[in-house]
Amino acid sequence: MVDESCVVAKIRDYAVASNEVVNGRVFEVVKRIAVNLLNEWNPEKGDFMILKDDRVIQIKLPLPSPELYDRLKNYNIRRSGDSAEATVPVYEIIYSSDWVGEGFKAEEAVLVFPFISNEINAQIINDVINTLKTGEEEMGEEFEE
Repeated sequence: MVDESCVVAKIRDYAVASNEVVNGRVFEVVKRIAVNLLNEWNPEKGDFMILKDDRVIQIKLPLPSPELYDRLKNYNIRRSGDSAEATVPVYEIIYSSDWVGEGFKAEEAVLVFPFISNEINAQIINDVINTLKTGEEEMGEEFEE
């Protein structure tokens, strides 16, 4: 049995400012981090948002360890060809943002999601950062038109 732990990654200007693994269930960690971030939030500057995004991850089969299966078994793990897929909840707590046109620019955010493996964790963080960047770039293009 694997202990439950979560990744808590602080994102600032689309780069990882800090990244740590903390013990606890993802829902409890999200709530605890959100309460703490409310103290840092400036209501005059932007909105405080908590977004849940289910990310599908893929890992080549066979899985490298039974511990990895233990971490994935609660996240709808399934076979897809020569890979295993799982749907992992990723919480984005955005507490410093600017609204531009119909979208927003996330200046500071914290990601919270279950610890899977160092490689998968890095992939999830990079995917979320790229999604935030892409959203801002698309928003900027719409604003220019």
